[in-house]
Amino acid sequence: MKTSDRKLLKGYYWNHDAIRKDMDKLKTIVNKIDSYSTDDFNKLHNWFIYHEQCILAHHHGEDGFFFPIMREKQPDFLIKIDAMEHEHIALDEGLAKLNGLFKELKSGNKTALDNFISAAKNYIDLVIGHLDKEEIIVNEVISKLPEAEVLKTELEYRNKIPRSEMALLMPWMVDAMDEKDKKYFFGLAPFFVKWIYNLSAKPKFEKLTSCI
Repeated sequence: MKTSDRKLLKGYYWNHDAIRKDMDKLKTIVNKIDSYSTDDFNKLHNWFIYHEQCILAHHHGEDGFFFPIMREKQPDFLIKIDAMEHEHIALDEGLAKLNGLFKELKSGNKTALDNFISAAKNYIDLVIGHLDKEEIIVNEVISKLPEAEVLKTELEYRNKIPRSEMALLMPWMVDAMDEKDKKYFFGLAPFFVKWIYNLSAKPKFEKLTSCI
């Protein structure tokens, strides 16, 4: 189901859509790897650092708010999520490995190309597989809860997101939205959010991703 057709957990799925789009960007980098200069790798690494910041912010929201709430409502939820903890560790290791390889490539070490390609492909497969499995678990829990309760929980979370974190995540999420969801998102957003997006967040994001 497309996120724009969902009524529940739109923010959660906007994050996941953005992560999947980042994996498409990483695939593009792999496919174009021989065409990049050391300066290009420096720019690409800046994008990947941003990707990592968004991933960490997303996990903070899950671990600090969303998952504990789900555990309260469905105790067996935590058991299923904890069973995926080894994947969280592998994801962190994948981020660290790619950061290290980006540093080598932007320093001019072209012998790191093959290692980068292998590490990037492994990271992509791990991320996509992790999202797919996590969504199955989350959907199972949500299906057992009243719709109004889920919407209330989502609103509570939105109201707790710091402005700095929203400024970080907003262009990343919007970039992965279809036109229907962009209209929905900005219809809910206060004026200052639209102002920040158009004046600062969107131009910075477009500059950051223009190297891919």
